[in-house]
Amino acid sequence: MKRVAQRDKNGCGVACVAMIAGISYAEACELMFPGRKGTYTRAKGLRIALEHYGVTLGRRMPLKTASILDLKDDGIILAHTESVSEDRWTASHWIVWDSESQSSLDPWAGSGLATRSVRWVAYYRVLPRRR
Repeated sequence: MKRVAQRDKNGCGVACVAMIAGISYAEACELMFPGRKGTYTRAKGLRIALEHYGVTLGRRMPLKTASILDLKDDGIILAHTESVSEDRWTASHWIVWDSESQSSLDPWAGSGLATRSVRWVAYYRVLPRRR
């Protein structure tokens, strides 16, 4: 799977849809936010966008009960980010899990945005495309 960088501070969900669906960031943004630049994405928005491409997003699985070794399928990880100014975990962030390489594809990394810490919270399994 090819990593897609987010283009603004709220573009992680758009980038994740682009990675999973195999489309461009611009195509994902137009699908999710027609006529707008985009905004914050919730799991429901990811689900709806991926369904457009025949991809189903599974149920939320807390990562307290699973380890990274349990992630056998592609998926989307919900993470919390650390606020440097407040020294606490705050905003939500979406990251793709690539099962083939057993690695995360973080749309924030390499986006030109400031570096920040993330803590994984939950995993949504990506179910195969319907035929």
